[in-house]
Amino acid sequence: MAFGDQRPMVAAMIAVDMQTVGTWAEKRGLAYTSFMDLSRKPEVAAMIGAEIGKANATLPDVQQVKRFLLLNKELEADDAEMTRTRKVRRRFVAEKYANVIEAFYGGKAEVAVSMEITFEDGRKSMLNSTIAIHDTTADAPGRRAA
Repeated sequence: MAFGDQRPMVAAMIAVDMQTVGTWAEKRGLAYTSFMDLSRKPEVAAMIGAEIGKANATLPDVQQVKRFLLLNKELEADDAEMTRTRKVRRRFVAEKYANVIEAFYGGKAEVAVSMEITFEDGRKSMLNSTIAIHDTTADAPGRRAA
């Protein structure tokens, strides 16, 4: 997909590892209450952005991640986003997060998401939130100030 009239770009939807990022946050005195709270922290986005920057430095421009967001929940087999063997169901995820993908390539700074989640005990609930979209380059349209 193209970003405006530019060439195609790479965007990433990232589900942080709660244990790893939680430990990172605790070592820095960064309090959080849940996966969603942790994934919304600007410090976490900055850290992930820095790691993406390191990876981007090893890649040709066309393969570099230009935009990313931190998912507000882990991908789950109970929500049909993954198989039980932890493989992402790409087609299902692309459909479920279609508005997120559209926001990436539409240059938006954030996107509203509303989705049904299933708990391990079978209960269901609606999750409504707004997720920030981050740019990894200084010249990217829609860049958010730090």
